[in-house]
Amino acid sequence: MAGDDARKATDAELDILNVLWRVGPSSVRDVHEAMTRLRGIRYTTTLKTLQVMTGKGLVSRDESSGAHIYAAAVGQQETQRSLAGALVEKVFGGSAARCPPRRHRPKSWPRSASCWMTR
Repeated sequence: MAGDDARKATDAELDILNVLWRVGPSSVRDVHEAMTRLRGIRYTTTLKTLQVMTGKGLVSRDESSGAHIYAAAVGQQETQRSLAGALVEKVFGGSAARCPPRRHRPKSWPRSASCWMTR
């Protein structure tokens, strides 16, 4: 289920997930400050996006303290695999054999990867 939700995540939601994976559970203000470095958005947009993400099951919200604290509810590796799999499905018809040859893979990827798109 989390994989399906992650496939439906918008670019802004993925940016927020990356913030939460990097820094851990954070207040809306902390997430917003990190997001303003990536894109010019308003505080209310960050808040609304986090609320939508809570509904999708992408983040969890802890209301026990004064400020609401949000945490990623989906794992980074699981989400990356899901999104890479969705990309391979859409672009290459689900076949890793149709992925670009290894000579076109980024140098940072392992040489053993049969399809550099999915690691």
